[in-house]
Amino acid sequence: MQAELSDKINERAGLRQWARTALIVAAVCFAMPFSHIQTGEFEATFSLWQFAASAFRYSDIGYLFPESVSSMLIVSRVLAWTLMVFVALGLVMLFNRNRATKTKDNSVWVMVFSVIALICVFALYFYVSYLIRTYIDEKVLISFAAGGLALIAALVVAILCLVVKMVNSRTALAAMLIFIAIPLTIIFGSLLLENRKYFFISVLVIFETMLPFFLIFENRRPEARELVLISVVAAIAVIGRAVFFMVPNFKPITAIIIIAGACIGPDDGFLTGAMTAFVSNFFFGQGPWTPWQMFSFGIIGFLTGLLFRKGILTRRKLPLCIYGAAVSILIYGFLMDTYTVLSLDFVSSKAEVLAIYASGFPVNCVHAVATFTFLFFLSKPMIEKLDRVRIKYGMMDPDKEEEVREE
Repeated sequence: MQAELSDKINERAGLRQWARTALIVAAVCFAMPFSHIQTGEFEATFSLWQFAASAFRYSDIGYLFPESVSSMLIVSRVLAWTLMVFVALGLVMLFNRNRATKTKDNSVWVMVFSVIALICVFALYFYVSYLIRTYIDEKVLISFAAGGLALIAALVVAILCLVVKMVNSRTALAAMLIFIAIPLTIIFGSLLLENRKYFFISVLVIFETMLPFFLIFENRRPEARELVLISVVAAIAVIGRAVFFMVPNFKPITAIIIIAGACIGPDDGFLTGAMTAFVSNFFFGQGPWTPWQMFSFGIIGFLTGLLFRKGILTRRKLPLCIYGAAVSILIYGFLMDTYTVLSLDFVSSKAEVLAIYASGFPVNCVHAVATFTFLFFLSKPMIEKLDRVRIKYGMMDPDKEEEVREE
């Protein structure tokens, strides 16, 4: 009886339930506005149901197509129906599971169906965009509506939850998300959404960074002290950035993130860096740069934790300070200068690109000096305090987490 109750608790709190909820949200988005189309005379929004039921063909925009294009519009119906069918199949397979014996775990198939559905979302969007701009007007504005963005987010969440469920190593999962999923998310926001949905992209990046942390609690209940430690370190970094607001680029935020990565591990170091950038920008201003800052600070926290875990980087003060100054220029400075290059429309030659990187170098040097200085004074006392808390309560122990995961 107790084992059966434990199975039900794990099923209710598990990542499979998250994936199931995400696919339910995706199904609800079928009736919500999927794409927004604006011409010189009028504008309209269309849902997936309208694409699937040929309502798009008989709309005001659909009548602008020549008769020869009628057969080509059938492809949009096929893509819409394919998307909805695969989401429905994924939901059926997630609900079709024996909770007592857990013999029907179809997570791999559900993940494949979700990936196919996500591909259909972008295929439908680009295909309709191609038809409208080819046969109606090249200047027509086409974008994802609220329902389309929610559908993409729901499918991404479902895929990531199922990936997390199948990957046992937190560090390996974090590396996959950091070097594949998060860069693709930022590129999606920068290119397809044209930096207009930066808050949506920031929230999605936060969810992706939290997934490795959720992996700890797949087979046990979360403990408040583990959540509090990360929250406190992130809060200290946010406050440190706010206190030194009057000094441009001379702030302790990078130093604190490095200390966090050294003490609580690479994946939690990335989470601390990303959350610090997101929350502190409520004071300094949110914008298209926010996801890039989250990624840059997170990379520094992840790399620091990984180097400490492998024994390459030690807690000696001078090497740590030099390392902090180096990553401030080579990682944070380079990534943010790259964002500047990509966000400016007038940059068209190598000379202009090099001029942007050169103009950003003095600013990055100020950032490096700040990181060096704050690490020199803060590293020893903060690392001692965080180590004491971590050891006393047995938190953030990679060996212990792997043992729990294997059980």
